[in-house]
Amino acid sequence: MKAGVSSVDITPPIGVPLGGNPRPCNAARSIHDRLAVNAICLAQDSGEKLLFIGLDLLGIDKELCDEIKGEIEKDTGIPARQIM
Repeated sequence: MKAGVSSVDITPPIGVPLGGNPRPCNAARSIHDRLAVNAICLAQDSGEKLLFIGLDLLGIDKELCDEIKGEIEKDTGIPARQIM
């Protein structure tokens, strides 16, 4: 079995509205903690792969999740059903 990991910074620029921000305009005024997408891919010797993705977000809806999985499947060949 093989494993690969990656992390990508997805911190939005200052001024972007953020969910969970208590201010009326929701706009970020500074960066307290950077946001990231973290992933680990596990590959069996047979070539079958599982991909686990963690997002530093409050959440995403099913439509966006399915769209992301579809793009990953198209780009990598990992079936969407094997992406968590």
